[in-house]
Amino acid sequence: MFNPPSRRLRTSEAAARLGVKPQTLYSYVSRGLLSRERTAGGSTFDAREVEHLARTARNAGGVPRAERPLAFVTELTLIEDGRLYYRGRDAVGLAAAAQFEAVGEWLWSGRWPERDAGAVAWWDPTAGGGVEAADAVVRALPERATLLARLSAATVAAGSADPMRHDRSATGVAAVGRRLLWSMVAAVTPPGAGVDPGCGVAAALAGALAARAGAEPPGDAGVDAVRAALVLMADHELAPSTLAVRVAASLGADPYAAVLCGLGAVGGTRHGGASVEVYRMLRDAEAGGGPSAVGDRLARAGGLPGFGMVLYPGGDPRGAALLERALAIGGGGQRRVAVEAVLDALDGRDVAPPNCDFGLAAAAYVLGLGPEAGEAMFVIGRTAGWLAHAAEEYSSPSSFRVRAAYTGTRPIS
Repeated sequence: MFNPPSRRLRTSEAAARLGVKPQTLYSYVSRGLLSRERTAGGSTFDAREVEHLARTARNAGGVPRAERPLAFVTELTLIEDGRLYYRGRDAVGLAAAAQFEAVGEWLWSGRWPERDAGAVAWWDPTAGGGVEAADAVVRALPERATLLARLSAATVAAGSADPMRHDRSATGVAAVGRRLLWSMVAAVTPPGAGVDPGCGVAAALAGALAARAGAEPPGDAGVDAVRAALVLMADHELAPSTLAVRVAASLGADPYAAVLCGLGAVGGTRHGGASVEVYRMLRDAEAGGGPSAVGDRLARAGGLPGFGMVLYPGGDPRGAALLERALAIGGGGQRRVAVEAVLDALDGRDVAPPNCDFGLAAAAYVLGLGPEAGEAMFVIGRTAGWLAHAAEEYSSPSSFRVRAAYTGTRPIS
């Protein structure tokens, strides 16, 4: 039977049928939910695909729950043509100067804060008692507790002390964000160091990590690298940890509980903790040279941590931006040389460009912040995005049912 070609819809027509903005339409393309053709007159979309998505992702048309696709509709983040956007704003461009707090507010509300660009004391860390609760719980942990364990404990403590933790409104989630991010900074601050309410999250975190590692206090370039890292890690569409957060939020978990699901998914070395192994590689490069450190990883693991990212065939723009800042930090000395030695060892070889894990580790290594610092920057930055995704789920819960591909023994009659 001959099937005539499907009618093509213009961007405005497809967006209107789905009830979304054009930016959201393009995010569907990046996630494989729609295909598009680019013409001299603009992008066009297959009308059949648009209609199918309208009937399934929006849970209309009587489609059985088990047949609905696992599709999370979002207006937060777009990955397209090798670039990353937060609500239409280029993330690398924001990392050039935007305060992390402003980016958090942008993700949570969709409104850019009208505030003096030079202001740093955006949020009051003493508000609501979250910092005190987190500090008390984290201090009870054994000294060997990892930074990720401390961040998880701080999340539990801050949530337990928040009488409004079940407020799932957009303003309620934003209030959780302001409270929780400072609680996380307190969790990695060593005893006696304290949290300066006037310096902002990035500067407080940079100082806390340096104090914990026994490193020199970071200068302006070091604080700027940490700020840029937080901005660039704030969101990355449906990464595994973000998917965990959205699933929890879609089932009604409160914001703190949803963030805990994201923290659970970060554990290990394949997601937020990948920078830990890169840091160790840089440390080995400083001790024994770049080729030796790289060759050891190739021999033991068969691949290099910190290089390549499937969503960016031309190179992870976050990695490039972070690496540029890491190499611009003054006072790094041999640590900066070690980063360059690893890159030189791979020059001319068939290796993908450095990704954000390498950039995080390079910045942490040049500053001497310790192997877990990159993971801490990842988690604290990504918490802003996790909460934004949770807020989307609260306002319009996704309805889905994932089915298993069973490969076990068939029923015996």
